[in-house]
Amino acid sequence: MGLISKFFSGMRNSLKISDNGFEPGFEGTPGPTNPVTETPTPTPESGVPGDVNGSGTIDIVDALLIAQYYVDLDPANFNTALADVNCSGVIDIIDALLVAQYYVELITTFPC
Repeated sequence: MGLISKFFSGMRNSLKISDNGFEPGFEGTPGPTNPVTETPTPTPESGVPGDVNGSGTIDIVDALLIAQYYVDLDPANFNTALADVNCSGVIDIIDALLVAQYYVELITTFPC
């Protein structure tokens, strides 16, 4: 089983669920709200595809938030405009896997 498969196979057991939904256990600031442009730049106005929590870096937390969104957990500080990293028109588990692959340097860019 590959690194990505191991990560996502154990994800269900690591989610913290409460009566109010998912509680990520960390604080952050809301991400940018403008849609992704064809040639994005890392500014607060446009954001960077994959950095869905607006932390300024694309990391495994972004992949987890995309996966949580995909299973309707409504993650906090989640910018949907930056989540569809393969430009398929939907935010799905493929987007989460691509962000995870980017984080572990299996890929260096997103498909679009």
